[in-house]
Amino acid sequence: MLDQAWGGPIGLRALQGDSARLTKANSGAPLVLVAYGRDNALKLKQSGIAGHFVVIERK
Repeated sequence: MLDQAWGGPIGLRALQGDSARLTKANSGAPLVLVAYGRDNALKLKQSGIAGHFVVIERK
């Protein structure tokens, strides 16, 4: 599982807005969506979800 999760690029999208209003309960920290693999990272990038997107390339 670790090879699949950490073996390829990882896309991260930090959600824009107040996370306290987005969910009923949360940790109080900003919400981040994580996509494992190139295809999933591309889908997250193109999702249209408001926020900032970054890719971490693994070697």
